[in-house]
Amino acid sequence: MATGTAVQAPVFIEHLTPAQTYTFTCALGTCQFTTLACAGLIDATTFGVDQTADATTNAEAFARAIAAVPKGGTLTVPAGLYATYPLFLKPDMTLYLPEGAQLAAPETRHDWPILSAYDDQDRVLGTWEGQPEPCFAALITAIDANGLRLTGRGVIDGGGDRGDWWTWPKETRDGARRPRTIHLAYSDDVQLSGLTVCNSPSWTIHPYRCDGLLAAALYIQNPPDSPNTDGLDPESCLDTRLVGLDFSVGDDCIAVKAGKRGDGENKHLAPTRRLSVSHSRM
Repeated sequence: MATGTAVQAPVFIEHLTPAQTYTFTCALGTCQFTTLACAGLIDATTFGVDQTADATTNAEAFARAIAAVPKGGTLTVPAGLYATYPLFLKPDMTLYLPEGAQLAAPETRHDWPILSAYDDQDRVLGTWEGQPEPCFAALITAIDANGLRLTGRGVIDGGGDRGDWWTWPKETRDGARRPRTIHLAYSDDVQLSGLTVCNSPSWTIHPYRCDGLLAAALYIQNPPDSPNTDGLDPESCLDTRLVGLDFSVGDDCIAVKAGKRGDGENKHLAPTRRLSVSHSRM
């Protein structure tokens, strides 16, 4: 058994004011920090996001709200349960889910968007266990979203315990593989913090070709018998830091990926380098 002394401890604090200097004091000492500025706060409910609306209506309303967020701005979702199909986030924005706010995927995959194996730039878009394949989009999907922030004490519920996702772990249905709950692709300098991410249809958080990712103080929770519900799988990523994560899942807590060789073209293969994992429970 390895032993040692921790000299750092991850702490998540909510409800702070942008561009404000704070002093934090605990038994370990005192530190001072300044929060980032915010270019504008958008409340998703002003664009029609509603607890009583169905998943299709809320997804359309969320799309309007996301489009309205200025560069460096924040989209906030008030406390409540919101059913929605996948949301597609953009660069230099923050999605803030405070405590009590929950995004939940529907139980049906009817009209669920599908990511093709390759995009129009011939980059891998949909992947399945290291191979380019069409996949249902993740509940939170971010492609080319540099500078994205996902934060808050809220919940992102991938809906794996609803519908039939966990009954076909290795199959393709309706032309696609099962979705993740958070899928990041070609997105650098992304930060994930504070959130609970749960009930994933397959891998829970999947960064693909992302550099400089920080994931901190997350709870990643799936039932122990849920198939292929890895916690956080960085694939072909550089300079990733995973700090203060709490995992309870149905498969690997963290699995480091570099793609998988196929029978044909293998240009999708690339290593993951300079990965740091600390202060985590698995």
